[in-house]
Amino acid sequence: MKNIVLVFIGIVLGAGMIAFTSFKEKTNLQDGAPKYIHINVLESVVQGGAGRSRCIITFPDGKSEEFELDNYYSMVGVNFGNIKENDKKMTLRLNLLAKEGYRIVSQSSGGAGIYSTKIIMMKP
Repeated sequence: MKNIVLVFIGIVLGAGMIAFTSFKEKTNLQDGAPKYIHINVLESVVQGGAGRSRCIITFPDGKSEEFELDNYYSMVGVNFGNIKENDKKMTLRLNLLAKEGYRIVSQSSGGAGIYSTKIIMMKP
């Protein structure tokens, strides 16, 4: 009879522990929740090269990285070399993030005077 009571108590305690841990709220990035990266690409389309172009990446921990991009225009008009370099920089950075397991889940763009592209990447 004592063995049956001990088994019953063990089952109740085990079920209670499972129930307790199953409903625990997940609050940190190490708990298996997806991680997101926000990329904001600002490319100046101001003639004469007067604008500034940048890429700002915000990581899941809130830290950010910023790097310069070349302006679309120079003093003589559209600078296709600058556009090529910007494309190269962004492609290399996106490929690096993809190798780390991130995938693009959202992208939007638009603007006038400054061309803005927002990219959201997620890592499951």
